[in-house]
Amino acid sequence: MQADLGDPINGSGIMASYTYAARYRYSDTVVQNDNFLRLSAYGDERQTPISFSVMTAPQTRPAGFTDGFGNFTHRVRLTTPHQEFTILAVGTVRLTPPRPVSVDVAMQSLGYDLLAQQFVAPSPLVAPDLLTDEARSIAGGAASLMESVDRVTTWVHQNIEYEPGFTHVGTTADQVIASGKGVCQDMAHLALGLLRALGIPARYASGLLAAQAGDTHAWVEFLHPQLGWVPSDPTRGKTVVTDADLIKFAVGRDYSQASPVEGSFTCKGSGWLEAVMAQVLFNEEEVSFDDALELIAGQTAHPAGWPSSRPLPAPNPQEGEPHMTEPRSLALAHDRWLTDSRVYNLIWLGRWLERAESIARTTAAAAQRVPPGGGAAGLQSAMRDVAATLGVSSKDCPDPAREILYDNSVSSMLQSLNKARMNATQVAPVELVRAISEVILTLEERQTSVVLSADDVAGIAQQVMDGLAAVGEEIENRWFGRESLTEEEVYHRFVQ
Repeated sequence: MQADLGDPINGSGIMASYTYAARYRYSDTVVQNDNFLRLSAYGDERQTPISFSVMTAPQTRPAGFTDGFGNFTHRVRLTTPHQEFTILAVGTVRLTPPRPVSVDVAMQSLGYDLLAQQFVAPSPLVAPDLLTDEARSIAGGAASLMESVDRVTTWVHQNIEYEPGFTHVGTTADQVIASGKGVCQDMAHLALGLLRALGIPARYASGLLAAQAGDTHAWVEFLHPQLGWVPSDPTRGKTVVTDADLIKFAVGRDYSQASPVEGSFTCKGSGWLEAVMAQVLFNEEEVSFDDALELIAGQTAHPAGWPSSRPLPAPNPQEGEPHMTEPRSLALAHDRWLTDSRVYNLIWLGRWLERAESIARTTAAAAQRVPPGGGAAGLQSAMRDVAATLGVSSKDCPDPAREILYDNSVSSMLQSLNKARMNATQVAPVELVRAISEVILTLEERQTSVVLSADDVAGIAQQVMDGLAAVGEEIENRWFGRESLTEEEVYHRFVQ
């Protein structure tokens, strides 16, 4: 059984305005609240952002940037003591129905370059290797890409019961298939895992369902060799979304990289999402923050049919199991909360290391594909492809290789490693900080040299990957000591 999620919006294109509002409450005074907001419309061939604004109460100064997946993100940091935090967002976007998929591809002839492999590999909430048997049972006999996607989408829609409150934001794809219940996020994760297990690159998308007021929505996009990223909505049983009825905010390998709100707070007590609501209006010239605030005025709980507002952790926890919430904070058992800034540093240490490794891997792969004699032009072309995949701004850049390796303040390897070291100094043993510093030194020593060839670029990227492998060994040997730690031991070792 599936929830009624509204009728489609048809047409050649339509102007839509949207409002979003969320209110968080805390049982004690919060002294620091640091969040990343992905609430701006994503720009692609299916939607064109026209305007966007965000504000918070208490007031902050949002700082905007584009992340490695192309998501426009606002960071809002609040150090004024508070026990309530409200996020408001308004925007306007032109929606265009996706093109019909008129070309199918045989599964045996599918071919994707190495740049797409990050969307086949495991991610924090999706482990394709745990779903291999199920994927083969569901779609192993499919002859074509579209037949495979259709079988997966249909199976998830028909076999996963839509039940709000049963899962939480940290529920993994394999847990969803085991329970047979969940919401749109869970169905998207399960579809991602099944598609990836079949070798089909797929990514998570979050945003709004235009035809229905309520919370945010989640769906997937699979990579078609000729048509690029194609939206598919397993919650509604739509193999291909052909209506202009989705407003996309963000994409990522799973929810952890594309959630509308992500962050941490410092507080002796706990926190919970008291109210959240979004609404889409068509052919409205403008919407205001007052319109957004009106959505949650008087609400002290979710709308009818949603789980009641309550202190975290999330519903149906297993004893001692950590849970991630919005804003992110880690719960140990049922009475201890890791809302300290150390959790923030732990999370981002891992993400910046992962980012640096992803840049190094995709850069090396692209450089190795430059044909002999390709020269500077061949290298530049390959590096621009890498830049487009990684979200590095290389337009009109005379040396995109240098931009990727060193210069871009958001996405380059060197900057990612510097950010990882900054987080590591707050929470990690000195040996791990030293290992990261050695990788940084390797890059800095090469920074003054001229990047002459594809072999140079591939060599630099390989040095970084070797250095990050050493960092991984330090994490295993010195930090965790190859021992199995309980949640309580994690708390005492890394957070207290």
